[in-house]
Amino acid sequence: MKILSVLFILLLFFHYGTTQNLEGKWKWENKNLSGEVYFDSKSYFIKVFLKNSDVKISESFSYYKTSNDTLIFSQINFEENPSKFKYYKIKKLTNEKLELIDLSTNEIDNYSNLDHKNYN
Repeated sequence: MKILSVLFILLLFFHYGTTQNLEGKWKWENKNLSGEVYFDSKSYFIKVFLKNSDVKISESFSYYKTSNDTLIFSQINFEENPSKFKYYKIKKLTNEKLELIDLSTNEIDNYSNLDHKNYN
């Protein structure tokens, strides 16, 4: 029985130690812009700034869901059967890094994790 308990604890540790977590606060940036990104279990919020400044350019909110290696974004809740979507292929996802490819433009978005707190 003791061996079974140890195996169970090791299995849980391995699973939670290697599971990638999308939820939390991420930093996004490109050549001219940077952003604060917040994921919860089904929504995405981004504030975009001029790089290296606190001048906010825009902010937007969307819903998202995952399908295999793809993130699907919608301006309308998926329960309301939206008809417009934006698709991003997940190129890399770890607890520290997220790399997405915009399937409409083939541009790559890079994110780095700031924390995994749950933001609503």
